[in-house]
Amino acid sequence: HDSKGALCGSDHVLAFSTSIEKPADELLMPLLWRPESATSPDIALGAFMYHSLPALTTFLNTGLGETPQLSMDCPTIAATLGTMLVLLRLLGPPVARDPLHGARLQDLGDLAAQLGVAQLLADTPRTFAAVLAGLWHLTWRSQRLFSSHVPLGQIRQVLEAAVVRLPVLHPPDGTDLVGVLRHNSASQRKFWASVDSSTELNVLWGQLSRWLLSSNGPALTYLTMGFGPIDATWLKSYLTRALDVGIPRLIFVTPDRGWLLICEELRKERLAEARILCIRAFTPFARPYDHNNKAKFYLMPLLLSMGVDVIWLDIDIFLFKDPTKRLLQQLEDPEHPKDVLVTDHFDEHCLNHGVFMVRASD
Repeated sequence: HDSKGALCGSDHVLAFSTSIEKPADELLMPLLWRPESATSPDIALGAFMYHSLPALTTFLNTGLGETPQLSMDCPTIAATLGTMLVLLRLLGPPVARDPLHGARLQDLGDLAAQLGVAQLLADTPRTFAAVLAGLWHLTWRSQRLFSSHVPLGQIRQVLEAAVVRLPVLHPPDGTDLVGVLRHNSASQRKFWASVDSSTELNVLWGQLSRWLLSSNGPALTYLTMGFGPIDATWLKSYLTRALDVGIPRLIFVTPDRGWLLICEELRKERLAEARILCIRAFTPFARPYDHNNKAKFYLMPLLLSMGVDVIWLDIDIFLFKDPTKRLLQQLEDPEHPKDVLVTDHFDEHCLNHGVFMVRASD
């Protein structure tokens, strides 16, 4: 016990604890006890990692690197370290020895569950507790950043309009109105027209509903996006290939004006205005992946609430043939029906949303 106490009170541990406690107190604690006056969660979490990263790196390389026994004999330090690594992973791209690996998360949960009140009071609990509690702010980070484009109130308003204007669609048990709308093409189109005529919804609703009404084909819609240093020829080839293999509908989202013009030019050249829609995304971005996150998810609530299934395909995917039939077969398997289909990383134990499909339902 004395040797463990000496180890947990070593210079490496004290330096690490002291360095991270101040940014945790100043940046994370207000998110817990004074959220209405605190800095934006996204800024606070990012700033905390910015100020804590040197101490975290030093401790991993020198403290834990020289004394691996620390992770076993000092549970609060190990728990604090684990939560900080999870936070760092959620703020950035995949890394080696991924902290989000299922087994590692389970180990962290088991460790945290073993911490007693005395340990939390006597050791260095504030950083561990603050980081752990602050992680929930990342769950809907992208939705908060872009919620002004798709206010939740408007989603509810559209669904309430479906109840009032299309009462015939009410399922017997009063559930899954959107799912019933999904299977009723005539009522679906009538509903799109009512959405288009609304003066209370933002312009994005009208743009989508008019485009959906412009074709009599299936409502199911593919989404993709592009930004950054990708060759224009790639974009043209991707969109051309989607048309050639028979993708029914495709929305291309980009923050780049040049890419938007290329998309518009191609859809006119191919007389494909009813099959391809080009949308430019406007918003300030906090982190490199926000372009990607917005494009992938901010249109989905609109399409799903209008009874439209959504399939996402990353722009670096090559289509050998139209995958719609195969995806629908998996989604509507009579024995195992699914609401979401998603792929996994080939080399990691976490989801890869380069290809995914979502069924329109309540």
